[in-house]
Amino acid sequence: MRNKPTNHLKWYLLLKILAIFVVTANGQTTSLETCFNLARDHNMTLRQAKSALLSSQYNLQAEKKSYLPKVDLLSSYTYLSSPLTVNLQTVKDGIVEGSSKQSVNAANEVFKEVTGNDLSQAAQDRIYNASKNIIGSVYPNYNPSLSKQSYFVAKLRCKATHFSGKQT
Repeated sequence: MRNKPTNHLKWYLLLKILAIFVVTANGQTTSLETCFNLARDHNMTLRQAKSALLSSQYNLQAEKKSYLPKVDLLSSYTYLSSPLTVNLQTVKDGIVEGSSKQSVNAANEVFKEVTGNDLSQAAQDRIYNASKNIIGSVYPNYNPSLSKQSYFVAKLRCKATHFSGKQT
């Protein structure tokens, strides 16, 4: 009976060696780098982080493009078929009034140099009224033309709109 336990031990060792051989023969060897690559390729958190980074980069590019101003050139032209004229009647009252007051002031300054006194108010009024009548009668009663030809008037305007919506 002594042989029986030794036989079992031999069979046990033989089966154990065979099992180790079978396991190592069918097992795969994987390097640490391959494990990291598999984890990186199949990790959902890492995929979401890459997607968020790409989205942020696109948003940054869009923001940079909207920061640059948008420039529009607006142009127009107008044809003036009649010659340019000056409407002298709109300024007639101001010119007659101002010229008459200058005449009174000049006469008063000359009188003051000669006598040392101002002209009397009655004399100033007579000079003012006489000047007003003379200048008013000589002042043109028509609208003179500045030229005898027609014109094209053109304009060009540049409008820049920044990303904030402000125009310059």
